Amino acid sequence: MKDNMMITTYEQLKMMSDPLRAQVLEDLIDHPDTCQNLGQKYQMSKSRMNYHVRELEKNQLVEVIKKEEKNGGIQNIYRATAYSYSIDQRLIPSSEATIFSDKQVFLNFLDVTKKLAEQTPETHFSKVNPPISTSQIRLTREQYETYLQKERDLLNELIQQSIENTKNNQNEQYYWVQQIHFPIQGRYDDFYSTMVQN
Repeated sequence: MKDNMMITTYEQLKMMSDPLRAQVLEDLIDHPDTCQNLGQKYQMSKSRMNYHVRELEKNQLVEVIKKEEKNGGIQNIYRATAYSYSIDQRLIPSSEATIFSDKQVFLNFLDVTKKLAEQTPETHFSKVNPPISTSQIRLTREQYETYLQKERDLLNELIQQSIENTKNNQNEQYYWVQQIHFPIQGRYDDFYSTMVQN
């Protein structure tokens, strides 16, 4: 199982924009499972769940790690191919109209982050200083592209370090790193004032 896998095709991106498949993928990161068990969890027939998992497998997002015999048949045990996934920036258009190719992909990643944070012990957040930082900034498109490239380079450097690190080093720990930025319509203060009034 890889530490990180790069999403390099639009089909893979489409898989991760589907809420059910993204949740199944998250489950298989945590622990391997069968289509039968996953189907029961999501109140879905085994054949229907098998279809979704096979689509994930076809796009190299999950893999079979074991086959076991049960009730006279053979069933596959699947797991995710990586602990984390990064999107190849070439899949993301540079149009001013959108930063992400699909708004649902963006919202789905936010949802995964929210669920991961909810399951993380409170003490873990005190280890990061600061745990979160947000800003609204006013930039030209050229300035934004320059910043974005620096951010990509830094993240790729961290991913490479993660791949090269030994798993037996007690000083190492997994971190969830998510880059979020998108154009907004006007100042955040104006949006917040409207939200409070409503």
